[in-house]
Parts: sequence; C-alpha cells; structure tokens
Amino acid sequence: MKKNEIVYDDIVNIMVGDGKSDYELYLKTKELLSLQTNYSDLCNIDELHFQLVHQAEELFFKSLNHSLLEVNKYMLEKNTNRILSSFKRAHKAQASLLSTIELLYPMSPREYQDIRLKLGNGSGQDSPGFKSFLKIAPCLWRSYKAEYLDDNTENLHKIYNTEYKHCDAFIIAESFLEVDDYYNKFLYFHMKLIGRSIGLEAHSMKGNVVTNLTARIARSLFPELWDVRSKMTSEWGSQYGIVRDSLSENSRVN
Repeated sequence: MKKNEIVYDDIVNIMVGDGKSDYELYLKTKELLSLQTNYSDLCNIDELHFQLVHQAEELFFKSLNHSLLEVNKYMLEKNTNRILSSFKRAHKAQASLLSTIELLYPMSPREYQDIRLKLGNGSGQDSPGFKSFLKIAPCLWRSYKAEYLDDNTENLHKIYNTEYKHCDAFIIAESFLEVDDYYNKFLYFHMKLIGRSIGLEAHSMKGNVVTNLTARIARSLFPELWDVRSKMTSEWGSQYGIVRDSLSENSRVN
C-alpha cells in the first residue's frame, strides 16, 4: 500500500458507524446508511449519488408536505404569523430540492445508461412525496379562499389592486405564488437533468418524449395568482395605452 493511500474499507466503516451512540440511535443512522446499494454491487459510482439524490428528495418532500399541512392547519385558524412561518420552511424545502438535483449534473450520459438498466420502469412521477404534494396544493388553496377570500376569487383582485393594502391575505397569496414558482423550477430542473442524461428527443421510462414534459412546466398550481396579474396589467394598459411612445422619441421632441 502506498504511504498516502486511503484504505476504503476503513473509511466505509467510519461512515456507516456501529449505530450505538445516542446520536446514531436517535437518527437511526445505521438503518439510514444501509438503504443504498452496497459499494461492490454498484454499476458505477454515479449510481450511489443517483440513489442518494432521489432518497434525499423524498425526505425534502416529506418536510415540504408536512410544512404545508401545518399551513393548512393554521389557515383554518386564520393565524397569519404561523402560516407565514410554515410557508417559509416549505420554501426552504423546495429550494433544497433544486440544489439536490444539481448533484447529478456531473453524471455522464454513458454512465447513466448503466444505471437506467437497473431502474425497471421507475419514474419520478411515481414519487410518493411528489404525488402527495400535488394532492395537498389544491386543498390548501381551497382553505385560503374560504378563510381569506370568502370563497370569492374576485376578492383576489381587490387585495392585489382596487383595495390593495399589503394585507394578510395579500402576503399569504404571495407565499402561495412562491410555492408555485419553486414547483415550476423543480419541473424544469428535472427536465433538464433528463435532457442531460438521455437527450431531449429520447423517450422517458413512461414512453414519453422528453420535450413533451415542457407542457407540464407551464402548468400552475394556483393559476388565479397569475391570472390576476394579467387582468391588472390589461386594466392599467387600457388607461395609459398598451403601446406607448418610446422615451427616445419623446426626448427628441423636447
């Protein structure tokens, strides 16, 4: 053995631990770190990172979904401060989902093909965390409309425009918008990762052409929040004109 050579087995033993300390027992690290394929059985080192990233995503989705359930609980109590705190944690979980995906960017297309052979028909669309998130979102929006908009979407236009006061209902609506924005970014990041791995014209495990996924990215969880912006801009445009004189033309006249 060379003088500075790292003994892999020794390092692995340290990484896995013996599971006996209070820290390890509380966090169940021995069980947690045994959930990945043994090093000797990996088709390549990227497979380990592929598993870690997707397992981590499920954990971040668990944090996100529980945070949103807390939002719903406080929504029914109209406890705005608690709502915003829980939304903040949800946004952090969503941001973590984005940064986690980037860990797979160094994976080469060739090495991914070896991993892909072991996936069966596995697809991110089957993620329990992602499916739960999609189920929670519309329920959360209904609670918001009932408690803060009196079940009248027209009131959204009031809090954003005609009766704008930067009130609780407005701030909470903006927190919904951030959830939606992160959701679209998550879909985009995933599509780009798939494109980097198999190409944009290839077929996914579900048989769909990757470019077809772009339609999903354009979807919104809370379309009313985007619609109200378009409506406001159209109304303002009718007052000052949709197309206006350029500033350079005005300066020449003056």
